Amino acid sequence: MKTETEALKAARAFWELSEGKDTLQLETELQEVANMLNSLPDLKEALVSNKVLPEKKLQVFSRAFRGKLSDLTFGFLILLIENGLIESLPLVVKEYAQIRHEKENRLTAEVVTSRPLDDDLKTKISTVLSEATGKEVALKCRVDEEILGGIIIRVGDQLIDGSLKTRLNEARLTFASKD
Repeated sequence: MKTETEALKAARAFWELSEGKDTLQLETELQEVANMLNSLPDLKEALVSNKVLPEKKLQVFSRAFRGKLSDLTFGFLILLIENGLIESLPLVVKEYAQIRHEKENRLTAEVVTSRPLDDDLKTKISTVLSEATGKEVALKCRVDEEILGGIIIRVGDQLIDGSLKTRLNEARLTFASKD
């Protein structure tokens, strides 16, 4: 997809511009704008619509965000609007975060459990994953009661599925194949 490739290039370019600055703060600003556009569909539509003149898009964006973002982030987002990439902002944020973590020798692990994890267990999981990967691992935890029990961990493109739901499905398939 052309837009996806352009969004990835934009994220890399923003990274290069932001080196030596507070990259976590810049990432946070990008994420906040992405969240706001997601929660305000009329604003998003005004910024992506071909029916809205480019000058008007910039005016709307400036009114909403000028003075609320760093100059670097504000200017970058203006470029995304001018190049028709503002709709790809979530992808840009994701790629920027990945680059930042990579450069800082960090990973994010997505952890899914049937119940919330306490802080002690989160620390243990993070420590084990850090030892296994050789990188600092931050956890992004969420609860999904449908997994019934156990844990699912995704680090990059690696998936560890220790959920009770998966184990029960595997057992069901094993018994079904013996018939």
